[in-house]
Formats: sequence, structure tokens, C-alpha cells
Amino acid sequence: MSSDAQYESFLNKANEPLSATQKESTDAEFEPFFSAYSGDKLPSAKEFAKVAGGKGEVSEVNLSDWNSRGKYNEVVKAVEGAGDGGDVKVYRLEVSSTRAVYFVVTLGEKGAKIVGVKAESVES
Repeated sequence: MSSDAQYESFLNKANEPLSATQKESTDAEFEPFFSAYSGDKLPSAKEFAKVAGGKGEVSEVNLSDWNSRGKYNEVVKAVEGAGDGGDVKVYRLEVSSTRAVYFVVTLGEKGAKIVGVKAESVES
């Protein structure tokens, strides 16, 4: 992302309410997520656990599996637009046996940060 204005636009879009087709009834709204990061590619799940600061187990989720019905296409596009044009990854942080936090992220400008969104999910 080349400017603060573009990043602000991304954050504003991420905060817009999602339509019913984009959100499960048990899912929370997506929230902006960013963290300083010095790598030149997105981290492994183990490395992302440190970035996310969570205390649960982190796993990488295949983007196609996570968005298999296409209901998060707008979220993925917004994350792609917030980054430097590289890959988008989905990480799942297990909070409890029925709760998880999903992170949809990419590298920000020049690999100086990870940017994207996160949302809590209730799972059965």
C-alpha cells in the first residue's frame, strides 16, 4: 500500500457492515489487523502465533477451503488491496474447543508489516 490515505480507506472498508451472505450468524464482524513484521514472505503458522500474540494453537488454513463458497470474496479483495500485491493467507488461532479467531492477512508495504482483518468464530 503506497499511502496512509489508501490504508485508511482499507480500514474504513473493513469496518463496513457485512451483508448476510458474507457473515455466518455465529461469526463476529471483521476487524482490522496489522502488526510490525520484518520478513519478506508471510510467516509459518508457528511464526504467526508470535505475531498474533495469542496463547492458543495457530494453524494455516487453505484460502480456497476457507472461502469455498465465495462468500468472503470482498474480504479477500480488500486484504489484497491493502498489501503489496503478494499472497493472502488465512490463519486460525484456537481460543477454545468452540471458539477461534481467523486472520486474513498479507504483507504490507515492503514487508514492514502484516495487514489484514480478523474475526472471531463460534464453531461446533
